[in-house]
Amino acid sequence: MAKPASYYKDGQWSTGTDLLMEAWTDDLHDQDVVLKRLGYESFTEVGIDSAASAVTLKVYRRDASPRFLVEVWGPEIGEYVYAEHFHDAMGLLERWTPVVQAAAVAEVLDRLSLAAGKQVTSLSDLIDAI
Repeated sequence: MAKPASYYKDGQWSTGTDLLMEAWTDDLHDQDVVLKRLGYESFTEVGIDSAASAVTLKVYRRDASPRFLVEVWGPEIGEYVYAEHFHDAMGLLERWTPVVQAAAVAEVLDRLSLAAGKQVTSLSDLIDAI
């Protein structure tokens, strides 16, 4: 039996059936196929998922309850929650997008630092790197 999943509805957290894990079968190894089987389709994505320090938010929607599935992906692993309404999904994005933005800024600074061949530790270092 799968562990319970997190649900977010009208600003309140609860736990319930993990629909994604219940729909997963041994012959299925593709999450996109399972999401499609549950009726979820891609709604929006925030973040740079190809970066080493990436944090990405992926939102899927469907017509049945729970209407939204919100995934939070780090560089190697992700977690997800179900959101009942549009305003619930948007509320989670509002709360969690600053984490994505911070990771993106850190990634840009890291890439600039590597390109410049030195550590970017100040605004002047950043300007030099650009």
